[in-house]
Amino acid sequence: MRKIISILTAFVLSLSLINVSAADDILLYLNDSEIKCDVPPVIVNDRVLVPARALFEPLGASLKWNDTIKQATVTLDDLTIKLKIGSDTATVNGEKVKMDCAPIIAESRTMFPVRFVAEKLGYIVKWDDKQRDVYISTPPKEPEKNKITSLNVSATADILTVSAIFSQPIAGYTDYYVSNPTRLVFELDDCRYYDKNLPVRAYGVSQLRMANHDDYFKLVFDMEDSLKYTVSQSITKQKLTIKISLPKAPKEEEEEDEKPLPDKEEEPVVPNKDSVPINGFDGKPIVVIDPGHGGSAPGAIAYNEDGSIYATEAEINLGIAKYVYDILKDEGIEVYMTRKTDKDVSLAERAAYANKLGATLFVSIHNNSHTDHSISGILTLYSADKDTASGGVQSSKDVAWAIQQQMVQAIGKNSQGIRSEDDLYVLRKTNMTAVLAEVLYMSNKEDVEYIKKEKNQLVAAKAIAKGIIKALKEG
Repeated sequence: MRKIISILTAFVLSLSLINVSAADDILLYLNDSEIKCDVPPVIVNDRVLVPARALFEPLGASLKWNDTIKQATVTLDDLTIKLKIGSDTATVNGEKVKMDCAPIIAESRTMFPVRFVAEKLGYIVKWDDKQRDVYISTPPKEPEKNKITSLNVSATADILTVSAIFSQPIAGYTDYYVSNPTRLVFELDDCRYYDKNLPVRAYGVSQLRMANHDDYFKLVFDMEDSLKYTVSQSITKQKLTIKISLPKAPKEEEEEDEKPLPDKEEEPVVPNKDSVPINGFDGKPIVVIDPGHGGSAPGAIAYNEDGSIYATEAEINLGIAKYVYDILKDEGIEVYMTRKTDKDVSLAERAAYANKLGATLFVSIHNNSHTDHSISGILTLYSADKDTASGGVQSSKDVAWAIQQQMVQAIGKNSQGIRSEDDLYVLRKTNMTAVLAEVLYMSNKEDVEYIKKEKNQLVAAKAIAKGIIKALKEG
């Protein structure tokens, strides 16, 4: 019986060798480098077949051979090809595909059709009829599209600012107005962005819309009337800043004394602001924690490689701020937050809220961003214009230093020190000691992966709370 099976097997295999002609003169090249074959290529039905291992290994594919059924399984990344000796039907990721000729065995080597296999693996195959050579080449990579890695939207009573940070220098842009209805349009050449439209909390501009096109990305500001605007670029051309001059809002909409309130049960009874002592209602310190951004202003955004959102600054700021709030409250400190959910709170509202509470200390929590994604570290800001100790708390500079030291010690990242920034609205417009903590960088992969984790947000919060408590005790 075994003898019969052996004879039949030999017969079947001999059939696969019919119409085979040796081709000693055929050379095989991969990206202009010759691939040496221990057995010369052969031609079957005008198709070149080459030894399996000589073909697959240089292409980076792996090969498994099942001698029982005479089948080769070729894999490369997420592609699997199965080829059987004597069969002109292959399976590619489970689907049957017809070939021009079947694999064979020649001189004890399995031989496969080079064009079929290489093209299925994503390579380009060319035949030089004059030289009788086969050229396999890696397809050229498409140039990676420039992507917006961070889009920040902020507004004061007078100016709406949109800052976009790009992965590469901007190729160019076109800006123009469209009427009926009024829209300000920016077309950014060779660029992509992956996010939803943003409602804009600024009088005179209702929405910021975004759309990807074949050769450009479009930013559209929906407006009631045309407004003056300026555009500036960084020296590296990786940051574009648009500033739109806003019309004067009706008085009831620009009233700074309007304030965001905490949840209903925590709403403070605020007396006339002229009678509020600088250090709280009963002589005890009052601390206001301000999670930066929120609602239609996500702040800096970190992206996955496919362009989807990995994390927003607003959500991380809020996570840290909630922990700080809980820690201070457990310590018996009277503490409030400018927002406890992902909602819009203007800069004017944040400052007015702290002023009306008669707060002792205002701490705004943010995370930084930069066009250079290698930049990492911790930074705390204050305003030198109001750098004086008052109301039972240290000066803004001292508080900034106390919080900075605690954060660096706890988080263990690079310290960028403390710095005076007199043009930051919440530092200028608050009537008390005020600082702004830039915990880490949303634009740095390691930083954002660290601070996205809740356990690390708690680490940062404990450090900020420690700095606050130290400042209150030593004030």
